[in-house]
Amino acid sequence: SSFSLLLNFKNQKMEDLKTLKGTNVKGEIAKCYEKFIAAFNNGNAKGVAMNYAENAKIMPTNSDVIQGLEGIEAFWKGAMDMGLKKAEIEIIQAEGLGDTAIDEGRYKLFLGNGQQADHGKYIVIWRKVDGSWKMDLDIWNSSMPPA
Repeated sequence: SSFSLLLNFKNQKMEDLKTLKGTNVKGEIAKCYEKFIAAFNNGNAKGVAMNYAENAKIMPTNSDVIQGLEGIEAFWKGAMDMGLKKAEIEIIQAEGLGDTAIDEGRYKLFLGNGQQADHGKYIVIWRKVDGSWKMDLDIWNSSMPPA
């Protein structure tokens, strides 16, 4: 589950928790985003969705929670159909503990003419599935003022 990072603590002794430190996984997560951005910038919603875990949830700005690969693919296809053609992601920090990682960053989305359509901030909880990092819980909020 998305909250396995917190649940990992359940089996730790209190003394162990004082020394428990996460690992910097920024480089690994950056490679995952390269695949996400390549798929997005090529208009490949299915390729974007493949970066998510099977039962992942996304929590877009001004939207209900969307769960599962089919819904996530449909969401990104809808965004692309509305004219979004390019994405940029800046990772601020990414820390992992076991098979879970938390990533904080900023994003920018652009229209086909190069005009910036949105920018904001995000948090992603990643889960390692069969040795690969997959987005499990993805929440973002626009930093642009309401239209």
